[in-house]
Amino acid sequence: MQLRYSAADPVAYPGILNFGDELNRFIVPNLLPGYFDAQYEDVDLLGIGTILGMLVPPSGPERQTIVFSSGLGLGSAKGGYGVAPRSNSNLDVVCVRGPYTAAAMGLPASKAVVDGAVLLRHLITDAAPPGSAPVFVPHMWSVLAGGGAWERVCREAGLRYIDPLTGDIFGTIDAIRGAPFVVAEAMHAAIVAETFGVPWIAVATNRTINEFKWQDWCRSMGHAYSPVHLPKLFASENVTKEIARRLQRSHCPMPLVKAARAYERTVGARRFRDAHAGLKAIMTSSDFVQPDERLLATRLDQLFTCLDDIRARYPLA
Repeated sequence: MQLRYSAADPVAYPGILNFGDELNRFIVPNLLPGYFDAQYEDVDLLGIGTILGMLVPPSGPERQTIVFSSGLGLGSAKGGYGVAPRSNSNLDVVCVRGPYTAAAMGLPASKAVVDGAVLLRHLITDAAPPGSAPVFVPHMWSVLAGGGAWERVCREAGLRYIDPLTGDIFGTIDAIRGAPFVVAEAMHAAIVAETFGVPWIAVATNRTINEFKWQDWCRSMGHAYSPVHLPKLFASENVTKEIARRLQRSHCPMPLVKAARAYERTVGARRFRDAHAGLKAIMTSSDFVQPDERLLATRLDQLFTCLDDIRARYPLA
């Protein structure tokens, strides 16, 4: 059986290890031991992530494919994650992330459970490490666009910045579960906070943040998705290089190139101040989502039933 979970392009983005995707490496093999050997080599298992519209063709999978807690991220071409696949004889949907995914795929409501990342609650049972500061976890695209800008604004605002692309999933999990609260642009930061009973609040800095996937998961846990909007930050060196390249290609005089660079520095400084003020306001807010322990317990029971279904339908020799 092959575990599939990442839709990142290894050529365009070499070495990208996104936090939400990488949770699969720990969670799924630990709960389905022995399944990723040779016995079911012609079967794929889609795990945690907004991957149904990206790893499965619109016509449905060409190989036998089990879907376990995966989700869709429908939306505009810029902010969407592919299209909903059609069911075919190779698609074995055990459960999906939430009601939006189930409805988009024409599945019964019973197939909508929750994101499988909540299974961390079963796998990590020791006490949370002490935390001294709230954490901020941006979306991976905000990191790629902003360089170190978000790390700097967090440091000045008094939050601990967590890079979702470090590949250190256990360090990130510990930082989240030890925090007094979590500011999350990365959805799986909010999911992990919910999993360990940590209050959280969603933020969005650009139009590529996919509302469909957030609504899908939030509805599965009885929450509303109401993000606080913060300005988008760019790495200044990348922006000025791009401005210079475009203007020079148009044969603009150098004074105009310099003026454009100066303008972008001014805009960047204003965005930085606005992002700092926004984060400081969030830290004194009373709008944090309070995790629902009872519903989480119900969702965990449903996921374990789904795991039992996989074991029953695909018995190991």
